[in-house]
Amino acid sequence: MLSFKKLYLISVGLLSVVISFFFVGEAKGQNCTPTERVYANNQTSSTDVTVFFVTLAEVNNKPNSVDGSLYTHSILSTYVGLLGLGTAWQNLRFPAAELPAGDNGSVPVSVKLGTGSTILNVLNNVTIQATLSGVPVGTAYSGASLLGLLSGQGENIITFTPGAKYDGVRVIINPIVDVGTSVDLYYAYFNKPSGAIACVSPIEVLSGSTGTIASSLTAVENPLRSIDGNLGLYAKINSTVTALNETYLTAVYPAHSVVGDSIRMIIESDNLALLNATILASDFHVRGFSGNTQVMDVAGNSPFLNLNLLNGSTTKYTITIPITNAFDKVQIATAGGLASLLNGLRIYEIQRIIAKPKISSIDLIANLITLCAGNTTTLTIGTAQDCTTYNWYNTAIGGAILHTGVSYTPDVSSLTPGDHIFYVESVRNNCTETSGRIPINIKINSLPSITLGTNPSICVETLTALLPFTATTETPISYSITWAGGSPLTNIVSAAFPASSPISIVIPAATPAATYAGTITVKNANGCISDPVNFNVIINPKLTSPSITITSN
Repeated sequence: MLSFKKLYLISVGLLSVVISFFFVGEAKGQNCTPTERVYANNQTSSTDVTVFFVTLAEVNNKPNSVDGSLYTHSILSTYVGLLGLGTAWQNLRFPAAELPAGDNGSVPVSVKLGTGSTILNVLNNVTIQATLSGVPVGTAYSGASLLGLLSGQGENIITFTPGAKYDGVRVIINPIVDVGTSVDLYYAYFNKPSGAIACVSPIEVLSGSTGTIASSLTAVENPLRSIDGNLGLYAKINSTVTALNETYLTAVYPAHSVVGDSIRMIIESDNLALLNATILASDFHVRGFSGNTQVMDVAGNSPFLNLNLLNGSTTKYTITIPITNAFDKVQIATAGGLASLLNGLRIYEIQRIIAKPKISSIDLIANLITLCAGNTTTLTIGTAQDCTTYNWYNTAIGGAILHTGVSYTPDVSSLTPGDHIFYVESVRNNCTETSGRIPINIKINSLPSITLGTNPSICVETLTALLPFTATTETPISYSITWAGGSPLTNIVSAAFPASSPISIVIPAATPAATYAGTITVKNANGCISDPVNFNVIINPKLTSPSITITSN
């Protein structure tokens, strides 16, 4: 369910800006191992600080940061400082059984914060640090080291490498004279390798703006609807006040994409205006990120962006983009001009699609492989993907796996003549999704045959031998004859098959008397060749004239 921080988390933008920065750690390359989040499930916090009945610092709703709910958070607050008095802190602790064994602080920790409009003014008084048994350890991040992680007010996911063995993380707000502030603390987690998961389903959605939004609007309305699988609901991206800034929606995945897959989005103008590449040209971008590194940026007028009307709709469009670099985040960003022109942009769904396998075979013509009975073929995945297994079947649903691998030579020797279908599917390693089974049509044609009559017997110097046949099947159009080694007779290759019996065989004049062994095959219009049939041509010697002696009595 989307509402619980159990295995993976879907986060909703409750405030005006969502920023996801990855500081120090979690730069991933292409790999085949998805991860799951391990959330802190226990907390301790500072006590309220009160002077002369005036509260200077407090932590409210303390259990909310470890309660498993997506939408709740604790609130750490310091009010107008009195001589610098009053500190608020909260420590979130991870389940002991889930801590990475033998790790000395190299596994990154992530904390999600919501900040108020004054946070940029008090960075030196906000500290994030790992803890061990409640005691701060490793590197503390505050001031300038947090500046790159925070970009204005809103929600922030801050990821850092502790640098020391840890079992939790602490967020601290120190007081500033005449300045009060608060921080919302949603959760803390670290990642661990997982088993098979839904790799192409986003685990979280981030949204926000780099600029000012009209006072009556939020940057992105209902951001979770862009990943809920319901094509009847949408998130809406509103425009910024100036065209120099962007509003964005970012889907976060538990595993990196694989080169060869694709991104698919369903969008619509809020004023139902028709969309085209010209409208999307400069103010619309789709970006891919691996960790915090941008690896892809496709503009609205890019030739790699395919914009088409959704089947059955006159206002909804699908955008499809091939994936050329591995990423674990995909972001839709619009500048102020575009969203203003469209009165906002509706995002119905952001999807990542596993590529369907493409089959190659020397026998494949127009999506059909035609074979003669007894022959076989090798099926090969044209462009095999990383982190992908290919399973082959002879049923569309269910059935046993016939073979696993990039190439497959099906056993067609036992197949009866007619149409047959084999199937292949892409299975992403350690993921629950597949491409679905793709059919490969194979047609088996029957072999022609010929039944011969009596072996021809002729006399030497006879120039033609007549080879009778009594029956044929599958309408032969040609025949070939091969003579046994050393024969003076000439082999015949693909001669036109006669309309009726017999077959005439040319015998050279100087052919000596003997029995000559040959084999005949016939071929039909499908190119299928019969099994060879043996026969003999018998050439008899001439009879010698008798010697007659006449005597008289």
